[in-house]
Amino acid sequence: MSGIVFLMIGFAAGAFVHAGVSMWRRRGSEGVVGSDTLPTDAFHVIDMLRRVHGAVGVCILMPDADPLWSTSDPPPPTPVLDRAVVAAMRALGDGRDHVLQGDDTIIAAGDGCMAGAVLFQNSDVDPSVVDRATLDLRTVLADYYADRGRGRLVLNDSLSTPQWLVPESVEAVGFALCEEAHNLTGRPAAVVVRDPTTQIASVVAVSDGVDRRLLGTTVAPSSAAGRASMGDLTATAHGVKDLLGGTGENRRMRERRGAAFSLVNGRPGVGALVLFGLPENAPSPMIDRILSLARDAGPVARRAATARASERRALVDQITGQPNRHALERAMKEHEDGPCSLLRLDIDQFDQLRETARGAALRHVSSIFRSTLRDYDVAARLRDEEFAIFLPDTPFHHAFTVADRVRTAISESVFNPGGAQRALTCSLGVASVPETSQSVDDLLGSADQALDLAKS
Repeated sequence: MSGIVFLMIGFAAGAFVHAGVSMWRRRGSEGVVGSDTLPTDAFHVIDMLRRVHGAVGVCILMPDADPLWSTSDPPPPTPVLDRAVVAAMRALGDGRDHVLQGDDTIIAAGDGCMAGAVLFQNSDVDPSVVDRATLDLRTVLADYYADRGRGRLVLNDSLSTPQWLVPESVEAVGFALCEEAHNLTGRPAAVVVRDPTTQIASVVAVSDGVDRRLLGTTVAPSSAAGRASMGDLTATAHGVKDLLGGTGENRRMRERRGAAFSLVNGRPGVGALVLFGLPENAPSPMIDRILSLARDAGPVARRAATARASERRALVDQITGQPNRHALERAMKEHEDGPCSLLRLDIDQFDQLRETARGAALRHVSSIFRSTLRDYDVAARLRDEEFAIFLPDTPFHHAFTVADRVRTAISESVFNPGGAQRALTCSLGVASVPETSQSVDDLLGSADQALDLAKS
């Protein structure tokens, strides 16, 4: 029965990170990263990689050195870890990607100088997860290889490692770098980072003395910070509008001169360290120290930005651009006490569409979600023609109204795949806390049952 919402009253059945670390710290006479060393943030990078992909272990190894591991808590059995190391050693030798599937799934990649492995605890890992994990592992290996080749990362002792060289997120790196720069110069600072996927640069951190409304703002490519984030080593400007672009209405910062220093990790750059009010005749030793800060922060910011972009990819459906099931589950888990609802939606007679029209239908329905839902509602594609919409702070009677609005918008919209106009309809099920479900964990099961009635 197309386009009708049924309610089924019933109840559906519904980490702390442990690190096995054996960091090796062999240093050359000059203390720079060489062919047998890793930078001090290596564990934090592979730990983020493990968490992003939901793996139980990630390791990196180099010839004649113990592997560096990040594992779940509790860690996998030692024989399983040993198999992953063997796979990484094989990839180290032949420079190829390997996917080994048995009781566990092991992904290994190598470049002849270093290798890594990602370990999953199940045997049926989704191919898209395998592809993303392989790509991200390759990216990490390439970054470390480039850093060692340039010899620009100093392998400090653990007690003297600057805090901003131990990233947990792009924002954490940015705020720590802002603090370092602010303490060094006495000038307000901001950090801009360019997304490696979209190539859009935005402000991720500011120090004291900078309006926090700048956080998250996009930086114009033609501005000083925009040019610096693309690899220009330094760029000076008059006022915030010239420094960042598009922020001239901020009266507190409008007239401040400043300079942007590139965070370089190859070309183009990663982002920029922006200092407001820096005089043109700043002492050379100060400029040298600022350049050193920016130079050392570049590789760290790049790896944190790569991890964030990877996490975003892991949460987005590749066909529609909508959140995926993992993102939906995260949003539901983060919901605090209070009413909430879930809609389950299937496109009717989806299997009767031509193969070339199915992707267009999924994207068409997704565009309707964006025009009919609130910004903080989460409309996720689960698989095939199946969607779920999480509505925070929404009781049942409001959720029923939303479901009817979505159903009507889809049925009345124009779907024109390949020049042949046709109608799309959908079936929906509604579940809510507390009306039909005791907790958020029960919502999906209750909504599935209501959807089954609608479809029958």
